[in-house]
Amino acid sequence: MSQKLDKDNDIKLPDFTIISASAGSGKTHTLTLKLLQLLLSRHIPNNKLNNILAMTFTKNAAAEMRKRVLEYLKRAFLGDRKVINWLLEVVSIDEETLRERCGELIEAILKDYSSFQIQTIDSFMARVFRASALEFGFSPTLEIKPETAEILDDAFESFTRNLVNDSTKRGLLEQLTDILVEDQTSSRYIWNPFDKLSKEVRKLYNLLSSQSGKIISYKKSGDNINKLKKDILDDFHKLYVLVKDSKFEVTKHFETVIELAEKGDVDELITRKSLYNLPIKKSGEDKELIRQWEARFSKLQDEIKLVASNYIVQQAYSYYRPYVETYLMLRNEIESVMRRNGQISLTDVNRSLLEYVSEETVPQVYFYIGDSIFHYLIDEFQDTSPLQWEMMLPLLSEALSKQGGLFVVGDTKQSIYAFRNADWRIMKNIMETVVFPSAPPNVKELMINYRSYEKILNFNKHVFHEIVPNKEEGEASHSSGLSKFKQEVIKENENKGYVEVVSFEKNDDLKPERQKILEIVNDCINRGYNLSDITILTPKNEHVLAISNWLNSEKIRFISHSSLDIRRQSITNEILALLRFLDSPIDDLAFTEFLLSNIFKRVIDAEKIILTEEEIHSFLINAKLQKHPLYSIFKHQYVDLWNKYFERLFTLIGYLPMYDLLSEIYKEFRLLDHFQIEQATLIKLLEIIKDYEDKGQNNLKSFLVYAEDDNENADWNIATPHNENAVSIMTIHKAKGLDNEVIIVLLVDSKDKSDNLFIENTNNEVRLVRITKKSSEFSDSLQEMYTTRKFENTVDDLNKLYVAFTRAKKEMYIISLINERNDKPSKYLPQAGYECSEKPVVEIKEKPIEVIANLYHSPAMRQSEVIIQDKLSFYERKRGDIIHEILSRIEFIENNIDQNISSIIRGVIGDRLKAEEENKVKLTLLKFLQMPNLQEYFAERGDRKVLNEQEFVNEDGKLVRMDRVVIDAKKVFVIDYKTGDDKEEYNKQVIDYMNILRNCFPDREVAGVLAFIDKIKLRVIE
Repeated sequence: MSQKLDKDNDIKLPDFTIISASAGSGKTHTLTLKLLQLLLSRHIPNNKLNNILAMTFTKNAAAEMRKRVLEYLKRAFLGDRKVINWLLEVVSIDEETLRERCGELIEAILKDYSSFQIQTIDSFMARVFRASALEFGFSPTLEIKPETAEILDDAFESFTRNLVNDSTKRGLLEQLTDILVEDQTSSRYIWNPFDKLSKEVRKLYNLLSSQSGKIISYKKSGDNINKLKKDILDDFHKLYVLVKDSKFEVTKHFETVIELAEKGDVDELITRKSLYNLPIKKSGEDKELIRQWEARFSKLQDEIKLVASNYIVQQAYSYYRPYVETYLMLRNEIESVMRRNGQISLTDVNRSLLEYVSEETVPQVYFYIGDSIFHYLIDEFQDTSPLQWEMMLPLLSEALSKQGGLFVVGDTKQSIYAFRNADWRIMKNIMETVVFPSAPPNVKELMINYRSYEKILNFNKHVFHEIVPNKEEGEASHSSGLSKFKQEVIKENENKGYVEVVSFEKNDDLKPERQKILEIVNDCINRGYNLSDITILTPKNEHVLAISNWLNSEKIRFISHSSLDIRRQSITNEILALLRFLDSPIDDLAFTEFLLSNIFKRVIDAEKIILTEEEIHSFLINAKLQKHPLYSIFKHQYVDLWNKYFERLFTLIGYLPMYDLLSEIYKEFRLLDHFQIEQATLIKLLEIIKDYEDKGQNNLKSFLVYAEDDNENADWNIATPHNENAVSIMTIHKAKGLDNEVIIVLLVDSKDKSDNLFIENTNNEVRLVRITKKSSEFSDSLQEMYTTRKFENTVDDLNKLYVAFTRAKKEMYIISLINERNDKPSKYLPQAGYECSEKPVVEIKEKPIEVIANLYHSPAMRQSEVIIQDKLSFYERKRGDIIHEILSRIEFIENNIDQNISSIIRGVIGDRLKAEEENKVKLTLLKFLQMPNLQEYFAERGDRKVLNEQEFVNEDGKLVRMDRVVIDAKKVFVIDYKTGDDKEEYNKQVIDYMNILRNCFPDREVAGVLAFIDKIKLRVIE
């Protein structure tokens, strides 16, 4: 199965090999063998672990490849005949030496796993950036965030405040809102333009930042466009006068044009065909006279069309100018936010690296990596974006110039991620041209399909080699290789398989597809398939949800891959609504959502509280008439409910970390008891918040923004259990790379994608252009861009169809819902030859053994211990924090303490306190630090160690932070600083600290000291 790989002793370096694959051809296996060939060979130089880098596009794919490499090595070492034969075909050593080398390589990988470099392209670029962070003005410890939402929202909020306050720029905000309203596809009224604008700007920023060229703003002013509008109306007036002079009766269509001109509606006027047609009614008489007038009309009409074309082009290029200006201005604000927070997004990482490369200033780390990495392997190359490719080019060129290698595997027919800027034409280009002069491409094609039975493969050849080219004009069916791929099945799969195609008129009432899907699933089960052998593919998430409901109504177990995102679960949204309310109590909508939630209803029912749904609705309607916040009215009207379920959470908000706050919510509303069927969702939500806090984020508002960002890269999905006996339901996009025994494909005819935002990238300059079908008819350049986009969308749609039709191993069922107005994709399906017929015999397999573990959650939950300093004013808390921070920077007291304290205070306080307040803090600290009985804890000794603001873990696993721990040879002191008055609970706190330290230092005596800074006194606790 090591098809198309040269033996290691036949490889001539530098080596640039491209493997053009098709679905089911074992490309992952081929890439794994290539990696093992490099690692095991004694003929290929520079082939140590750290000399080889394999890149994929997803973390799952990288993990799968690492697992597969280790599995092959282990099986070969243990004598697995099949794997040994695979490896002997590509490595020129004897079997005994091969097994020995496999064992050595396993040991080397486990000893130095970090050098086992199989990672995503994004991870690699992040690694490159972090290594050269100082060159970009960042700290090497910066956090690289996969998403931009949080950074962008922070920057956009600050940016819009500046726009509102700056009268010269305020108009830009109004223009942005106008564009937003113009592009609305549903309601013209936007209730909250800021949120909508924020999301649109975020989308635009990610789009433009992913471009490889320089972003250019259209410079021509609106005055020029207004002049062109006036010229069009003036020319039309001349035409109108000429028409009147002709004394002929005008056509009804031209009368409509006259009305549009009188209204000044130039945009609609110039798109009317009647403007350019003969404006007068033809008469049987005077034909020659009509021809003469027609010639005079045509001259003016041609002039109008010429001006209209210029007007349309300028309008197309200037329409999104406010967005581009916003982007260019926002970049500075974003960079400020990133530097302030010590963060950068992956998008900006890629952009920053590319700008360095574009300026021919290659970061130093490129040379470091070039010195260590000689061989690159890239999987799923058809999903590469132009930005990624341009960033990788210098590294790949460097490796090939040093007698290295580049091994690329991909399938242009499976490129379906255009919405993520993937461009299959990059792979096509490197297959057909010489990109690296030192290494011409060696293109090989995998022609054996190991996945599908022959009848399924033949169906695909029939569709993509015969039907699609006949139905689709132009090059769309040929460009990505769909119409000419070559594949044959392995011998044991010949003359096998089953394909059935059935079509229905779309009927939202009867839903004939529902009955057909259930019929197929039940038939497959009855013939011997397990539920887990069946996968259902659909175009959109809405279809996944509908099919989930159909299977659920028939009590057929299923896993919906769309509903694995817990944000699609109602209980998650109800909890998030409660968090939004707690974060902002005046958010009446969030509180309303929670009062109407299943959580609140379940609690009321369980506690047997007499509060009907009608009463809640009535309360909400009446509360709307009052001027107070909703929660204050509820608190007054339902005192017991408020005190039992909300009061404690209200007091904890702002003091507890998010994870602890969510745990309290679970306890207060007994979510794990009341919603046992939703336990996976509830646990996943806790995990997400924990991971979010682990990244250094503990801001509830930021988390709520993160939760609203509907990005597939965010890990909100519940992990699917292995060997779960259930039908899988997913979109075609999620099915890429997967397969199953039986595939059911639901196809729905729909209209072509409609998006008026186009990107023009010429001479390394990027411009935003707005093009509609009508406007494209006025300009050759606009028409070319419009046609190119239509071509790209068609290729993307055909590739998705190919992905869907190549997932099946044994049986495939295609259900097509036909729409009279739109005939895609149904027009690509065969009309006959694939009707329902006798089904193949199924090899009966054992049913998967199900092991059920009963869930148990202890009702004895400890209450969170939180000290709420509600009696302290904001100023007092801020002053206390500042004093603690100053003391944390003092290790030992020296003779020139006055000067040292002044320096530390200036560094800590900055502009946080006024000058007189800063002086008071300084005097207080000097008095405190000069206390005679304090000196022994701050004196410098040879064997003494000091830990300031050090975290320790107590026996319950809880983190505590101690202000100052002094460690001597025989004794340990913990000093706890206090501002303000003395309190009884302080003693217990220090005693708890002492118990922790006794466990840490069992051979030493431990003492505690309460240091009252404002009172200038100490209390020692032995």
